[in-house]
Amino acid sequence: MSAGEKPVAPFILSLLGGILILLGAFMMSMFAFVTGNMMGMTGMMSGTMGGFSGVMAMMMMMGYSFAFTIVGLTSGGLVILGAVMLYSRPFEKDLWGAVVIAFSILSYVIK
Repeated sequence: MSAGEKPVAPFILSLLGGILILLGAFMMSMFAFVTGNMMGMTGMMSGTMGGFSGVMAMMMMMGYSFAFTIVGLTSGGLVILGAVMLYSRPFEKDLWGAVVIAFSILSYVIK
């Protein structure tokens, strides 16, 4: 690649991948935050704590969903950042390509 060429195809593919990762993280956040409110999880821990084991399992699952959401949003943002930097700084293509690949793999493993 000469100095004047910009990597258009890797930019577009990385940008689309980052957008899909962000959409997946957004859907995960809807599960993490909306599901607990729909099931009335906010008030179930009061009183004599009846049904404690089912509530704890649901709370743990919601906690993991929250962590996966944060990792997904971060990975998606960094993949998009890597795509933009790959396009704007083609002479650093190895670095930004590695960033895109690393955070794409991280988001794949988490989901």
